[in-house]
Amino acid sequence: MTEKSPARIGLSLPTTDWLLIDGALGNLGALSLGDPALVQWCGTIREAGWGENLDRSADLEGPEEQIPAIRLPRETWSFIIDALGDVEADRMLANDGSLSAEEMDLHARIAARSEAIAAEIRKRIGQ
Repeated sequence: MTEKSPARIGLSLPTTDWLLIDGALGNLGALSLGDPALVQWCGTIREAGWGENLDRSADLEGPEEQIPAIRLPRETWSFIIDALGDVEADRMLANDGSLSAEEMDLHARIAARSEAIAAEIRKRIGQ
């Protein structure tokens, strides 16, 4: 590690948790098209996680396969925590009576799990 490179924190996560992180970053990037640097940053973080040879075909109902530690700077983990904390859209969809009960339940579970992952990362990086 050079003096210019920030210390990295390695966290091992279930694949399903990384899928939610990836989705949160993908959504943030899509909503930030007017900010090319932010779009690129979201993509860079997503690729860093997928670089750990994760199974991109896993789904939210799949087994909780533990993945090797993803090593990112503390500031990047903080950015991920913030991205996971933006669950307003899922909370609104969880209460949207025009959706099926199954879809509403899925959005409620995504919001709750995103918040739980953010809390766990916050705890593990000492924030």
